[in-house]
Amino acid sequence: MMRKSRLDRPHIKLKIARQIAIGQTQTGIAREIEISQSSISRFLRREDMRKLVDKEVIRLLESTEDVVGIIKQLIDNYWTIKDPIEKKLAYQAMSWIIRLAWALPSEEKQPINPR
Repeated sequence: MMRKSRLDRPHIKLKIARQIAIGQTQTGIAREIEISQSSISRFLRREDMRKLVDKEVIRLLESTEDVVGIIKQLIDNYWTIKDPIEKKLAYQAMSWIIRLAWALPSEEKQPINPR
């Protein structure tokens, strides 16, 4: 009887699918799992893995709207937040958004003006 690959373990399959969905490279995943990049590539060509990656991408996209809403609320309420932990989160969210805005390619970079 043929031994099952450790890649076929459900938790490993899900971990790989999630990492691919967020954009991690096959090489990075291979290093973490301590297998070759070509093994990851072959594994990801399997129909069951393509479906699992697609499912994780959809799950990620569906949660993005909620995350954006929370970040927007933190930024909108920054000046009225009293709780120091929430204030720090709002500041980190603003910093992240500003860094992201300047990192994205665009025809003309424009500063973000908070209200």
